[in-house]
Amino acid sequence: MVCSESHFTVLFSTNQSFDQNAKRFDLHYYDELVRQTEVIRFTIEPGSHASDPDCDPPLELVIGTKWKNPSVNWNGAEVLL
Repeated sequence: MVCSESHFTVLFSTNQSFDQNAKRFDLHYYDELVRQTEVIRFTIEPGSHASDPDCDPPLELVIGTKWKNPSVNWNGAEVLL
């Protein structure tokens, strides 16, 4: 669960055998309040990107609280600021 803009959203894995120590994995993001119709899938590679709190999107900073220095590929989705 992520508190985003005064409401809650979810960031989750659809992989039932999810390994949080994997070198690369996918996470999905869903925000019902904006009536999201497209799947937003992030591909995460921990340890491969130095974060910049002044430039990185808020969701990438949240992901960085769980996995250190993640590279986040938005896979064509519009980056949410």
